[in-house]
Order: sequence, then structure tokens, then C-alpha cells
Amino acid sequence: MILKESNSAAWLVEVKKRVTRLDQMTAQGGSDAAWKEAGELIAAAQILRDEIAVEASKGG
Repeated sequence: MILKESNSAAWLVEVKKRVTRLDQMTAQGGSDAAWKEAGELIAAAQILRDEIAVEASKGG
């Protein structure tokens, strides 16, 4: 199911916070933590992409 607009906004706010945190980790040399954070962001984006593809295939 595609996230409703309010959920989408909350999702985007969370992603922005996590990208900011990733940027800070990278600047501080925390490469292990940064790789983990980047992996989680990529996984979240892939899940959302898959949900959108399913909804699109339903015509919704």
C-alpha cells in the first residue's frame, strides 16, 4: 500500500533526519556506523519503491 500523504510526509522527515545523521557520521569518520545507516536508508527506499510498484500494477 502506498503511504498516505500524512505518512509520506512523516517518512520524508525521518529520511531527512537520517541523511543528516549519516552526513554527520561521515564527517566524524564513523564509517562503520555510516555504512549501516546508509544500508538502512537504501532498504527503506527499496521497500517504498516495491510498495509503489505493487499499487501501480493494481491501477491504484
